[in-house]
Amino acid sequence: MAGGSSSGSKDEMSDLLGCLNLTAEEEDVFIDSDDEVEEEANATEWSLIRKVLSPKIVHSTTVFHAMKPAWGNPKGLEVRSVGEKKDNLFIADFEGKMEKKGALEGSLWMISKFTVILQDYDAKLRPSDVLFDRMSIWVRILNLPFGWINAKKGEKAARAIGLVEQIDVNDKG
Repeated sequence: MAGGSSSGSKDEMSDLLGCLNLTAEEEDVFIDSDDEVEEEANATEWSLIRKVLSPKIVHSTTVFHAMKPAWGNPKGLEVRSVGEKKDNLFIADFEGKMEKKGALEGSLWMISKFTVILQDYDAKLRPSDVLFDRMSIWVRILNLPFGWINAKKGEKAARAIGLVEQIDVNDKG
């Protein structure tokens, strides 16, 4: 099929595919229940899904070795790749709630120069369904007027940038 017209090739391929017959084993239908998904969801209660924003493929061993010390060497940490390799999606399994919370609420995570975005794991989603459209970043606003150097005015200035999760001020406001 290297030469010839593409229309003829398509017709020929269609004819060939029409001649295929499934064996009895191939005709079996895959059926799964939501009950089994619930059991799996309970087993992954302490899991996160993460995406490494890199134009190059990042391997799960790289992610593991970079993130384990950054997260304080959490017990039971396991990392596995999911989806297409080019998507750089990984699931991180933690031993418990505190380890997961530390990773999820911690600093902006990086591998080399590439940001790592984390989300709670949902066993009902497919890798292609997970939407990484937000990430938390730390912002320092410099040279504010003296009267604005307090939590109330600081939050107002920060809202101009986006959603404010936390304002860090000293004991005087």
